[in-house]
Amino acid sequence: MSSSSIRAIWFALSFSLATGAAPGSVVRLRPVVYCSFDSVRDPGRNDVGRLPSVKLRGGASIPGRKGRALEFSGAAGLEIADASPLRLDRDGVTLDLLVRFASPLRGANLVTKDREYLLRLDPGSENSQLSFFVFVDGSWEPRVRSIPLKPGRWYHVTAIWDGRTATLIVDGRVFRRVRKGSGNGTSNPVLVGGPSPWAPQGLRGALDEFRIFGRALSPAEVVCAQYALDLTPARRGGKSAVFDFSGGDGGWQVLPSHTAFKADGGSIATDAAAGSTLLLSPPLRAPVSDTYVVRLRMAVSGGDRGRLFFATTRGVRLIPFKLRPDDNFHTYTIRTGAWPEWSGNLVRLGILPGDATGRVRLDRVEVAAASPRHCHHPIRAAVRHCPRPPAGDDHRRSPQQWGAFTGPPRPPRGAARGAGRGTTRSTGGQPGAR
Repeated sequence: MSSSSIRAIWFALSFSLATGAAPGSVVRLRPVVYCSFDSVRDPGRNDVGRLPSVKLRGGASIPGRKGRALEFSGAAGLEIADASPLRLDRDGVTLDLLVRFASPLRGANLVTKDREYLLRLDPGSENSQLSFFVFVDGSWEPRVRSIPLKPGRWYHVTAIWDGRTATLIVDGRVFRRVRKGSGNGTSNPVLVGGPSPWAPQGLRGALDEFRIFGRALSPAEVVCAQYALDLTPARRGGKSAVFDFSGGDGGWQVLPSHTAFKADGGSIATDAAAGSTLLLSPPLRAPVSDTYVVRLRMAVSGGDRGRLFFATTRGVRLIPFKLRPDDNFHTYTIRTGAWPEWSGNLVRLGILPGDATGRVRLDRVEVAAASPRHCHHPIRAAVRHCPRPPAGDDHRRSPQQWGAFTGPPRPPRGAARGAGRGTTRSTGGQPGAR
């Protein structure tokens, strides 16, 4: 047996031991590298397995955002040996981590695999923005950038390249850049937190929950990985997906698990961190169809968009929707029937309530048939006065054909732009955050 075959078998065995979903889960994620940094004795170890090997060149174990983290001085970091699943190829790559920068901000390397991919904090002369580069067709540029960041606070950062688009997600805010081309794998190691050829200064700050996936994840899969969700269907019960919280939390929880919340007065209330708080339902086993919608009654004090997460026996999906951040209750109707994953049995519902820190109160969640006053075309079920779909229009067509989410949801071409009146807001769930 060749050495390459032995390595492939070893990786397969390592992946089967990776942290992730339970055996009966509808989604299984297999990181190539996962460093939780929770071990004080060996903080830099790869929790997936022995390969690829991770060497700790510098850093100190400190309390982190989740468990423990690794603090860097800028002089050195982690070095991950090259392995075929880490190389840039047609399957793409996903980098996922929590990071906190020390003050004052300065340019720093977060992740570099030379001539393949690079995630860094740009220097002050470039506005201290996060930038994600992929080296395709012999060039690093163009890159995708985020907004400027601030020192002293934790950010959840995900960088994805799928062969067509470079995506950077910072605390739930999505930044995209068309980046078509082909990459060539190299034998270069992955440098994390320490200096690199394209970011000569290392990170001054801390990293936590660091993962590399050897393919492009969807944003919904990123949520699954971030919270280590168990998406196993309920064994008993769970056929009702209506929650009014009059008798307590109804089995809902707020993640991360250390987040304080209370359930009284018929609602769940919590102080949500920007883009990183998830309100999650108990396990479900509720049949759904494309004529159903999800209605939320919620009050938020900050942010301009929320995201609905759902998992069914067909897959997972993340749908953005516009918020009214005035701390008053409003009903949001989200048309889930547009998506091919919305069929079979509903396993979990989740709400990421905003992209800004603030108070959140949730007093009702229900999965129900679209209101009779709305038209019955599944994609447009929450848009009033819908025209007849064009001849040959396939309501189950590929979500990529609906364009990117760039602000308030837009109805499909030719549809009315009304979105309900009073306190009801309807959204088309544009597919920019798949």
